[in-house]
Amino acid sequence: MTRSILIFMSVASLLFGSSAGLAQDPPKRTKTSMWKVGIEPAGNGKYKIEATVFAIGDPVHETLTLHALIVGGVLLSGATAEDEAAAQFIRGVFWNDDPYAQLLAGNDFSPLQPSLGPAWYLDFKSAKRQAKTGVGFQDMDLLGRSHFGDLQFLHGMADRDGVKADDTAKRMLAWASVAYRIALGDIDHRKPLKMDSVADGLLSSAAEMSAMRLLRAKTKSETRARAFGALLHMVQDSYARGHVSRVPASAGQPAGINQFLSYGNQDSDKHAHDDSWRDGTDDLERTLRIPGAQDALAASTELVRRYKTREPWPAVESYLKNGPLFVRSDAKNSGPGEYE
Repeated sequence: MTRSILIFMSVASLLFGSSAGLAQDPPKRTKTSMWKVGIEPAGNGKYKIEATVFAIGDPVHETLTLHALIVGGVLLSGATAEDEAAAQFIRGVFWNDDPYAQLLAGNDFSPLQPSLGPAWYLDFKSAKRQAKTGVGFQDMDLLGRSHFGDLQFLHGMADRDGVKADDTAKRMLAWASVAYRIALGDIDHRKPLKMDSVADGLLSSAAEMSAMRLLRAKTKSETRARAFGALLHMVQDSYARGHVSRVPASAGQPAGINQFLSYGNQDSDKHAHDDSWRDGTDDLERTLRIPGAQDALAASTELVRRYKTREPWPAVESYLKNGPLFVRSDAKNSGPGEYE
């Protein structure tokens, strides 16, 4: 999850042009920026917004998910993210960062077509200001809750410093239960999520919506694919070093989660660095060189295999509890970790 959004000028300047002085000194491009920014080819002094693959940072989640879906047997070898069979899973992967789909153009024939993104950016900045004032999550929208509020478990993180690791893991498992059962069709995509006790207790006011509305889907199949993608995003984030501290087996303790990190007191640049691509010859190689990415891919592929065979939730829950979301008994309470 890319938390650090670097903006080089105001949204007004981006959309409507800038002074001649700025045009002579264009902003640098950076992997962690929300947009790639460049000069219009006509040389008229205006800046244009050129979206990245998914408008925020590098397509790490998309690359991991696509490969897991292929290896796990859901997609054919050679499938791309834009293929009809893959696109709705990828939309789900993106939902955790963009619950209102503001970074997408809403093209039914091209579901992954990116938008320019100002609406997302303005809402993100507003949520960040709200978080600094200490406003309760009840007064924040889904974008604010997922990035700065009580729904940060969607990114494998605690919502503040000092939270017990078991508490965050329980919230992640609760979301995994909801998302996986939506994906299998065990939760009706048309009915309010509050009818499910787990979803009602976890999502609060958002549980008034149906799964289809929450995930901004239009059909049953879209809803199910997006729910599974949103689950994969959370599990993948739990292997990112800026999100979770994991340690190998030691002193009689098995390998597992040592600490869930919290974003509030982290240095955003340090956090973003470990969410970004490394050097490589293709998307997969660039992704797998990120610390934790190989384990994230292995866990994602295993979940895909279980999803393909429609393994019941209790068995998947056991796998998550004893594997990707296993919390060591000596785990620390949440904090910024090494990212202050």
